[in-house]
Amino acid sequence: MGPFVGLLQLDLIIPSSNSLKDKRRIVKSLTQRLKNRFNASVKEISGQDLLQRASIGVAVVSLKESEIREVFSRMVQHILEEFDLELLSSNISVYSVLDGEGEP
Repeated sequence: MGPFVGLLQLDLIIPSSNSLKDKRRIVKSLTQRLKNRFNASVKEISGQDLLQRASIGVAVVSLKESEIREVFSRMVQHILEEFDLELLSSNISVYSVLDGEGEP
């Protein structure tokens, strides 16, 4: 099998956010830490104007689907342990990348 792309969407509550400035600081810290620690692409994908809510998108590429799921599991655990956040929901999707011949 070829490489896989994993996508993780996290919907979060940020109870300590008292202003959009607070929220942006927390989200920036979270996304930067995830990028550095897990070598992932991370971006706030919705809820930018909501005071205590954020939706974070994460992408990871690996040769094994199981490695992607393990990285996402460790990532969620890290977020819950290191940040004052509540996880509303998470959604993981893993896709097989087509090889050069167009075969899955």
